[in-house]
Amino acid sequence: MNKTKLLIPLIIILLLGSSLRFYKLDFQSLWLDELATLRRAEVESVQNIIHMATTIDIHPPGIYIIYYYWLKILPNSEANFRLLSAISGSLAILAIFILAMRLYSRKEGLISALIVAVSWFPIYYSQEARPYSLLFLFSIINSIFYWQLVNKFYLNHSESWINSTLYILSASITMYIHYFGTYLIFLHGIFLLIIAVREKKYFYEWLIIYSLIFILFLPWLPSMIFQLKGGVGTGIYSAPNFEELFNYMIYINNNYRIVIFITFLLTTSLFLSIYKNKKFRVLEIFKSLKIETIFLLTWFMIPLLIIVLFSHLVKPVFSFKNMIIAYAPMPILLSRLIVKSNFNNVTKNLFIFLFISFLIYNLVFVQQYYSKPTKEQFREVVKYVISEYNQEQKPDIFALSYASEYFDYYFQKFNTNIKVNECVQIENENEEIEAALSRCYSNKLWLMSAHKLPNEKLLKIINMNYHLVHQKNFIGAQAALYTHK
Repeated sequence: MNKTKLLIPLIIILLLGSSLRFYKLDFQSLWLDELATLRRAEVESVQNIIHMATTIDIHPPGIYIIYYYWLKILPNSEANFRLLSAISGSLAILAIFILAMRLYSRKEGLISALIVAVSWFPIYYSQEARPYSLLFLFSIINSIFYWQLVNKFYLNHSESWINSTLYILSASITMYIHYFGTYLIFLHGIFLLIIAVREKKYFYEWLIIYSLIFILFLPWLPSMIFQLKGGVGTGIYSAPNFEELFNYMIYINNNYRIVIFITFLLTTSLFLSIYKNKKFRVLEIFKSLKIETIFLLTWFMIPLLIIVLFSHLVKPVFSFKNMIIAYAPMPILLSRLIVKSNFNNVTKNLFIFLFISFLIYNLVFVQQYYSKPTKEQFREVVKYVISEYNQEQKPDIFALSYASEYFDYYFQKFNTNIKVNECVQIENENEEIEAALSRCYSNKLWLMSAHKLPNEKLLKIINMNYHLVHQKNFIGAQAALYTHK
């Protein structure tokens, strides 16, 4: 494949994938986690970010520091806020092409890039102002440099100091972006150590590489230990059972059961086409696998297996989005099966065309990704309250939310003087909620909620002093107007 034949399809894939990530970036409202990211990034200084990360968060400060400077460059809007993730997601398409090409060939690189370009899972996080798109990108970048180290340690291939330096830098950045990035780098170190012990001449090089990574992460280590001990954070993670693990496989396969079924059929037919003339012996098949394929299989399976065991034995830490660190091997392995299958080129191309077409169909028509909102509608609740707000009566705004800033962001965005007067949480005691209500002096009261809707306890307290006038429900949100008894 000459450069022109490679460059043209690669550019087309990058344009397609980028278009799907940049299109309708502001279609949906910012939801709770994005607004929390915004709140942590819109502060006076980086020192404030460090303080907030160690007191009210469970993540390292890297992503908030990046957004801190990002918002100083671009005007604060939903599209601009999510732009970093869209760019990261687009670059991940190029990164996975490079990784697959280095592991196998340009064919696998193009097919892998095409699958990632049109898949719902990476697109979804490319349109969310959270660390996951950047984490996905850096999980691939790290693995590009890491693979070169594996080649050197295991196969005695030559490798320049530049690659080691880039791995150290990219690994350190990944660890500051998300703790699952730290987890991935830790696994890198363990596996490379096993090889280094076997090939003793590389042990000191391994020691230097990971000592430098450790030194670069050392300033944050005490804070990480405090966070992971339970000093901050929430119980949003789980110890997955078989049903949840199956749902995870559906989720990363474009959030649609039929996609995982088609992927399974495609994988099975391709696998059988490769081994149809061989006796089906698992051990022999495993022995026939190239080190590149073993590398990808362990990358996909080992992080998940350890996290599942840790979640059951120590502390629940499993969530679908965090496992984006182990997503990249899947499209590369599928592309390898297609290339190595014994079908002719016409059949292979038909496989690719039909599979990619189905992924696009799923994205646009089944998921209705660009037409059906799914995120909590903070923006729509605020719009509704503004449209119904009586300036003469000046009703109080009573918010059920983790922070009043989440609603105030949209009140300011729509150029109004309205703001939240009192803010409570579901977890508050009755006395705290009653005290907040006692500070509302208007005859009218707007109850705004998103992410968590009013429970029986809160409604009982409000109904003691107020009558419900009308209520409007939104996706994961609600607005209700009350009048004082």
